[in-house]
Amino acid sequence: MELSVSGSLPPPRCGHTATIVEKRLLVYGGRGELFLFGGHGTGGWLSRYDIYYNDSIVLDRVSSQWKSLPTGNEPPAAWAYHSMMSIGSRHLLIGGFDGKSTFGDLWWLVPEEECDDHILSGHIGKSKVVVFGVLVDKKFLSDIVVYNVDNKLWFQPECTRSGSEDQVGPSPRAFYIAVAIDCHMFIFGGRYGSKRLGDFWVLDTDIWQWSELTSVGDLPSPRDFAAASALGNQKIVMYGGWDGKRWLSDVYVLDTISLEWMELSVSGPLPPPRCGHTATMVEKRLLVYGGRGGGGPILGDLWGLKGLIEEEENETPGWTPLKLPGQAPSSHCGHTVTSGGHYLLLFGGHGTGGSLSHYDIYYNDCIVLDRVSAQWKRLLTGNEPPAARAYHSMTSIGSRHLLIGGFDGKSTFGNLWWLVPEEDPIAKRFTASSPKDIPENKDVTIANNNVQSALEV
Repeated sequence: MELSVSGSLPPPRCGHTATIVEKRLLVYGGRGELFLFGGHGTGGWLSRYDIYYNDSIVLDRVSSQWKSLPTGNEPPAAWAYHSMMSIGSRHLLIGGFDGKSTFGDLWWLVPEEECDDHILSGHIGKSKVVVFGVLVDKKFLSDIVVYNVDNKLWFQPECTRSGSEDQVGPSPRAFYIAVAIDCHMFIFGGRYGSKRLGDFWVLDTDIWQWSELTSVGDLPSPRDFAAASALGNQKIVMYGGWDGKRWLSDVYVLDTISLEWMELSVSGPLPPPRCGHTATMVEKRLLVYGGRGGGGPILGDLWGLKGLIEEEENETPGWTPLKLPGQAPSSHCGHTVTSGGHYLLLFGGHGTGGSLSHYDIYYNDCIVLDRVSAQWKRLLTGNEPPAARAYHSMTSIGSRHLLIGGFDGKSTFGNLWWLVPEEDPIAKRFTASSPKDIPENKDVTIANNNVQSALEV
């Protein structure tokens, strides 16, 4: 079967190499059979000489598109009939021929995070946080804003769409799921006004291109306030949500290569249906915490789901309620849970104010689930934490955690905060440029000597 692909097709060539990069096919160099015409106009002499390449071109298996791979420094000389082998995340290039000379040198093509900083000057850093859409002042948005963590800069990429449709990306929405795998950000569902959505999109952050994906299998119903997590480097697992009429407790697994959804058949006890919860993969288990349950109560239970990994053939998918010792959090909804090595960090969210109050209580405490001791612990911070909030985002970047936005029941936040270890150099005063719709805050809190420190950007 001939594969139908789109994008910037590479010129015809031979003597090249092709290696697999996770979900991509990497083509390097090669000798192209290309006829050249002199000058910039018509006519000229037909060239009898071959052109040699040193470009790196990627075939993305998710979007079936070709695209050029930008590199952070000068590539090797153009040549053909070389060897290139994949070794983990790196690729080793050996030898080759440029039509006149034979080469004997070696080159590594490596990910940005394995390079020295000075090599990558002028290029986007290895870490970026992509903010899509959401709800600001009762208005649903569909824009893309990106924070470059290394350069401390916001920018708004000019996105395109594969195909000829007028709509570049997803329609305005909030309360959707977003899962990053490799350079792709997958978007499903959400809400616009009172309408629940069930469309499925992917953003390629290498070329800032949207693609609407047509999936097959057991398609999930439109919903908002669901929770999802990456399952390895190819699949996504999604749990629960609200479809406008009922709270959900279903589990779906999506294969991002075949685009097939599968509803997971789970035996044994089931968690109460819910929305506004979190779902976090920890090794081979999916941990679900909190949310708003059927009938409206806010939950504070923790459940583990086993049987998601195909290699575990003897494991039947099943839920287990987890009651752990320590300083457990109260009931939370709209919180975040991020992974930080041997612990999980729970921040923010809201709970009910009790039978005598009509208002929700919003939180700004940091609670840690220690995976080694299997205990809840309160995380002490060395300075004043951010204001209490829910429905924010929290991203784990190495030993740091980046907090963006949120809502406290009255106002929407647009500021950024870092939660960092006390010895982290980011505890020094710095400023960051910000986009006009996410205002800059210059009041930077200085860390003192304690366990963790919260720094406002």
